[in-house]
Amino acid sequence: CLQEKKWFGLPQVPQDALHNGHIFYIETENSKERKRIINILKLNNIQAYSHYLSLSESPFCEEKMILQNSRKWQNRLLRLPLYYDLSHNDIDIIMQSLSEY
Repeated sequence: CLQEKKWFGLPQVPQDALHNGHIFYIETENSKERKRIINILKLNNIQAYSHYLSLSESPFCEEKMILQNSRKWQNRLLRLPLYYDLSHNDIDIIMQSLSEY
C-alpha cells in the first residue's frame, strides 16, 4: 500500500473454513487510520468499534507477554455495524461513509 493511498482490507475466510457471520470487520493500515475511519463514521451517526483487546495485554493476564501479531491486529481491526434490523439503506449509508475515506 502506498503511503498516500488510503485503504482498508476485508475479511478473508480460508476455503476450508466457514464464517459464522456474527461480526463484520475491516482491517485498517494502523491505529491512526482506524481512528480516522471511526471519526468519519461518527460524523454520519455510525458506531464502529475496535475489535478486541489482546489477552496478553489485558489486566487479567498475569504473565505479560509481547505477542506481535496479537498487538498488530488489536490496533488495526474495526468492527462495523451488523445486527438483525440493519436495513439496505443503513448499509448504503455505511458504505457511502467508508467511500468518503
